[in-house]
Amino acid sequence: NIFNVFPNPTSGVFSLELNDNKSYDITIFNSLGQKVYNNIVNSTSMLIDLEKLESGVYTIELQNSDIVYTERIIIE
Repeated sequence: NIFNVFPNPTSGVFSLELNDNKSYDITIFNSLGQKVYNNIVNSTSMLIDLEKLESGVYTIELQNSDIVYTERIIIE
């Protein structure tokens, strides 16, 4: 996979590590498909704080040009 997310499950704060140093748009969606987070990743690691969100399963989408990578994260 192009990126890793840990810890998973999480209390809301987690690290995102990329296997390359390209720039990606990161979008996180809740289980209803609503956008809850949006940012740009332009380094190999990033700390993301979603502690204010409710517990549940969220989908992380990284997009670069026409390629989209997805991963799920569980917030407890």
